[in-house]
Amino acid sequence: MKKTIPLFLVFLLALWVGCSGDDDNGPGPTPEVTARVVVNTTAGTPGMQSAIDPVWGNVPEVTVNVVKAGALPVTAALTEVSATATMQAIVAADDLYIRLQWDDTSFNVWKEHYEVVDTSGFVSFNQVPDLEQSEDQLFVMFKDTVGMYWDTWNWRALTTGAGGFAEGFNYVDSPLVVDAEGTKLVNIQWKNPSVFGDPTYVHLDTCEFNGFALYLNEKLHRISDVLWVTTDTTVDTDLGPPVVYDTTIDTIYKQTWPLTRGWTIEQRVPGWMIDGEAQFLTEDELGSRWDTRAVMDFDSTDGVYTVVFKRKLATGYDDDLDMSTLDSVMTRVVILNNGSDIYRADTWRGVSKDIWLVF
Repeated sequence: MKKTIPLFLVFLLALWVGCSGDDDNGPGPTPEVTARVVVNTTAGTPGMQSAIDPVWGNVPEVTVNVVKAGALPVTAALTEVSATATMQAIVAADDLYIRLQWDDTSFNVWKEHYEVVDTSGFVSFNQVPDLEQSEDQLFVMFKDTVGMYWDTWNWRALTTGAGGFAEGFNYVDSPLVVDAEGTKLVNIQWKNPSVFGDPTYVHLDTCEFNGFALYLNEKLHRISDVLWVTTDTTVDTDLGPPVVYDTTIDTIYKQTWPLTRGWTIEQRVPGWMIDGEAQFLTEDELGSRWDTRAVMDFDSTDGVYTVVFKRKLATGYDDDLDMSTLDSVMTRVVILNNGSDIYRADTWRGVSKDIWLVF
């Protein structure tokens, strides 16, 4: 009889663990450890210009299972999120780097964008509504067992990723709370306002948008901006040594931007504008909200996302988890495929079970 008591206690403990999960509308399923990711300290320092850095080839990958939950999406065209992701981690020079890869056949970045519907005369646009779709997103969440919250990094393919950042949040059992400590008046993204369905701002060259982003330093007010154009005919006069160069500017004139140049039907204009220059702000200006850098790569041939995060182990902000003295931290990964709401349980939301990140 004495030999059966420990087994009975083990059964009770397992039953308690199985019944102590998050609310179904929260960011994750019932916690269950499924992976152990050991942080590498010898591979070297990854570059943050590309997510495909050779350094990561020296770091073992750990497969993380992702659980899909909830009813079918409202829009049938939405595809399900990948069932797995691979995860790697490096610590170099007191910085923590996290790299995740997962399958996604669509590159969703056109959040509330505009499309050209008429190119005769003045160009006309329609704004494509959000329809509860947004952009591809990735959350990495670290459990603070003292404060009982999750320190959360949120990368979004367009509205943070295009600027080279992830946004800092805290999650408890209520809506995500944005990190605010030390952050000055810095925003990475602004909505491109609609005027009767037309975008207020467009790109200077009318068509490229850097692939998908409209950067603030390259935007042009579609109606009222004026371009100052300089023309100069340079004549090199060789009358024998020394050579005399023509340095006189011939003409300066102003020109309103021609609305019809280069536009095609169904051409897209981003619904959001990105501050690409924010990467040059100081750490003090960025504060805790923007102290996580991020770089991404999307392989359109194989349909694979690669995202790398970088943040200091100890940022000095109270709303960031200090990982510099930890030997491990409980971690979760949340993937949204063209989604906007981390709380909505659906086939476009995938949540990992608990992962040990071991330093």
